[in-house]
Amino acid sequence: MFIGHGDKGFVEIYTLVLMSLCLALSMHLFQEVILHRKVGNAFVKSIQEDYLLEGVLMEAKDYREKIESINPSVKITSIFHPEYKYYYENDRIYVLQGVSNLLTATYIIYNGEVVITGVKSQSNQIYVRE
Repeated sequence: MFIGHGDKGFVEIYTLVLMSLCLALSMHLFQEVILHRKVGNAFVKSIQEDYLLEGVLMEAKDYREKIESINPSVKITSIFHPEYKYYYENDRIYVLQGVSNLLTATYIIYNGEVVITGVKSQSNQIYVRE
């Protein structure tokens, strides 16, 4: 079948429109992949920070079990992660990074062991009732 000069221009325009549409869809898909990666990395970072806080809290718990009298004005630098500090006040453990309070845990001493009864941090703050 022979394509005339008038039909040839229509096929070229149709091909250009189709290629433009495919390019727009691929750009949108690429943006979605990048967004998915950013969200995934944010979740991973949040989980890593939670594990880090848990490690500092367990260090503070072990330290409280070893020491009977605690001075509330002393902030102890964490061995687990040196950027974090913790201190004790009124049966609570406070974990700080710089000047911001990242975690507050309530505890009781039962048979010589520290038992954590509640934890409030930035990640679970909306779920904790006081």
